Amino acid sequence: MKKIFKILLLVIMVNGQYSMVNGQTLNVKVGNVIYQFPASQTGDMEYSDGSTLTVMGKTFNLSDISSMTVDNSEVTNNLVSVEYGTSSATVYIAGNVAQYVDADISGAHVSLYQWNTDNLPA
Repeated sequence: MKKIFKILLLVIMVNGQYSMVNGQTLNVKVGNVIYQFPASQTGDMEYSDGSTLTVMGKTFNLSDISSMTVDNSEVTNNLVSVEYGTSSATVYIAGNVAQYVDADISGAHVSLYQWNTDNLPA
């Protein structure tokens, strides 16, 4: 019995290593903005009327989403970052602040807008 328990524990630890250590991230790309949602924080995602998806309080029109991918990247809460190219930019927004931040990108010019500042997470 102890041997079976040890083997089972080892299997759980090995399988869990990939989900806990290398946390999974849902990346929702809208134009040149990528919203990054840690799988451990997403909870229920609401799919409504075949036209919208809500993840961690951020509602997306499905027609605006250019791609959705899952990877093993880590997300830093409250982080908004900009990656500049020679004539373009990509904005990364952490999922926990996604509902409060919007980005407008024109070439390499980036404008960020913050909403509901009273409700921002700590």
